Amino acid sequence: MTDISDRLDAARAEVAAEISRTDNKAAGLLAAMGLPLAVLVAAIPARHLRLWPAVFAMLASCGLVATLVIVLAVIRPWHGAGRGWYGHWADSTPDEILQDLGHDRRAEQLAAQSRIAKRKMTALRWATHTAIGAVLLLVPTLLFALLTHSS
Repeated sequence: MTDISDRLDAARAEVAAEISRTDNKAAGLLAAMGLPLAVLVAAIPARHLRLWPAVFAMLASCGLVATLVIVLAVIRPWHGAGRGWYGHWADSTPDEILQDLGHDRRAEQLAAQSRIAKRKMTALRWATHTAIGAVLLLVPTLLFALLTHSS
């Protein structure tokens, strides 16, 4: 029994660490994508862009906003459901907490944490793809703006 108990504890710790790493990556992406969006918001209204630079700037802005929304969904707290977690215990009496702690719910918690980790990682992957697309749209925006500005 100790072997399975140790493996459950190790697996739960591994999944919790993966959730933490995903949240850290999401926070980094959030910060990284905020800068180009701020530059677009500050620079574009002051310039009179021609049609194609304006179209690419608009598409890039939409992509950056979509990235930020997806990343915010990744880092949004999720409170779970069921027994065996602090949200449930917050609404329980001390006797109910003691009774609940009498049951080994680590396998249930591992499954719930794994679903959270998978959902977060999938959303982070989508946010990264969206960010790449938005940044790639900024390249022709800048090229068009520079070429039309210098001529």
